[in-house]
Formats: sequence, C-alpha cells, structure tokens
Amino acid sequence: MKKFFSITIVFILLITSCTEEDKHPELPLFTENLSEKLIIAELDIDLNFITDTDDFIYIKDDRNNHMIIIHRDTKQIIKKFTVGNKFLISEEGDIYYCKEESTIYNTVETYKAKAPNFDESIIPKDYLGYMQIDSILSENKDEMRRLDLKYTKSDSLNLNDRYFDYLKKKTNENIKNRVLKDYEYILDGLAYTIIKYKDGREYDIFFQKFRYDDFPEEINYRYENKSRSKASDYINKEYILREFDDHSLLRYRFSGGNHFAPGIKTSLLYYYECTLKNKSFKFKSENIIEQVISFDEDILIKSKEKTYRITLK
Repeated sequence: MKKFFSITIVFILLITSCTEEDKHPELPLFTENLSEKLIIAELDIDLNFITDTDDFIYIKDDRNNHMIIIHRDTKQIIKKFTVGNKFLISEEGDIYYCKEESTIYNTVETYKAKAPNFDESIIPKDYLGYMQIDSILSENKDEMRRLDLKYTKSDSLNLNDRYFDYLKKKTNENIKNRVLKDYEYILDGLAYTIIKYKDGREYDIFFQKFRYDDFPEEINYRYENKSRSKASDYINKEYILREFDDHSLLRYRFSGGNHFAPGIKTSLLYYYECTLKNKSFKFKSENIIEQVISFDEDILIKSKEKTYRITLK
C-alpha cells in the first residue's frame, strides 16, 4: 500500500510539473464583449446537422427539441416541430419520432411526418404478443403434448433440442403467416422498427420481441437515410475560424476520484483567429469553439453548448 501511495505522489508531481504559461497573455478571452468592432449575441439554439436527402436538410435544435426541415434548394425552413430523444429518418425523407423524452416503450406515442409536406400522423404499435414463447406454448399445447415435447431441467439434451427446434419452427411460421403476411418492407433503424403493409398500414413493432434472426427466408429491409452531405458543407463560407497555435495546459485540478486515485481535471487555453470580410480577430478561450451550420448570412459559433451569432459593426 505504501508503494502504491508513493507511486501516486510521484505521478501527481510529474503531471503538475508539465503545466505551461499562457502563450498569448496579450489576447482577450472570448466573451460577448470581445471587440468594439463586433456584435456577439448568444442565441437560444443548439443546431446539429442530422442528415439530408435530394430535397431536404434535417437539422435538430437540441436546445429546444425541434426538428427543422429546410428545403435543399431554397434553404428556406418549411417545417419545424417538437421531436424527443428518439427519431428515425427513412430514405424517402419521412420522419418517425416521439415528442417526449422517454425510454419506456409503451408510454409515448410514435409519430410520422411524411415528406414532402411533413403532415403529422400517429403510427400504432404492434407488440407482436403472439411471438412470445408463452403465447406459442399456449396456442400449441395440444400438439406439443401429442409430440411429448416439454422442457424441464431433468430433460435429456435430445429432448431439449427437440423442444427448441419446435419453438423455432413455430416462431418462423408466425413470422411468415402473421407478421410478414402481405407486408411491403420493414424499416429497420436504431430508434424504431417499422413494418409497412401493401395496403398502406404501418406499425411500430417492438423489435426486441421480434426474433427473426433465424428466419430462413429473405426479408425486404429498408434502412435509415444515408446523408448526401456532411455538417461542414453547411457552414457559412463568409468567415474562417481556426486555431492558430497549440493550446496551453495551464494547470491541473484535483476533484472527486476514489479511495485509490484522485480525479484530475485540466484547465486549458485555446487560441483562435476569426476572419470576417478580410478583418481578423484573435482571441483565446477556455473552451473549444466550433463553427455552426447556417442557412442564411448568419455567422454562428458554439462554445460549451452555447451558440453565438457574430456580426461586424
């Protein structure tokens, strides 16, 4: 134990000896009063590029939980609505989403905003109760009794195999004859699994209960939209923001940790140059500063989850 604490003390001494001085003490810290030549205003938004199609750009305002749909050609907002922590955007540009923050499947509605008008509708849920083992056993108990199929810990391995093979067979029959009967496709995403039928019906299915991994036939899947662009393609090109020097490590602070090792936080300074219409401004910041997407003439940056608009006076 003494050796451990000795090593810890040496480690602390080493890291604290690695601190630096501010490389540019002459530069101002980034604030809304950075320069008399600039107007810097904090905005109540947190814009993040989600994806785009041939026709639309999808932006999430995480500050206000809004999905913003922008026309790709005109760059005009055509729709804005509340979206929670779950959403899926299909290759056709349709959005499946919830409006509330929830991890409990059956407590929130599933909505759909269908392109190109993005009118809202509710997608009903299908819990596929007949796919559950208890339901399969109940529906087929007479046949299983005739086949002498049961499962207990004392059963032989051979009987267990027969039992599970039977369940797999009945599961696949249910998939073919009930789940996939007259279906068009299954839209499979991280947030939702949507099944669409040829008559236009759609259901949000609870994918954890839909065990189709062993289904022997090919299933017609569709997936989430693949972006044509990346976030940097939608940055205002009228300004340049860059780090002109390596950041400085000013100090370490000890915070929290556990019985064996302290928690360590660092204090850094980043050095930036922002160029607007051939005018350059240098400053430093205790936080990383990033460019933010913009679809008009606004010049937007983000620092520590706060978004600012910068204009020349």
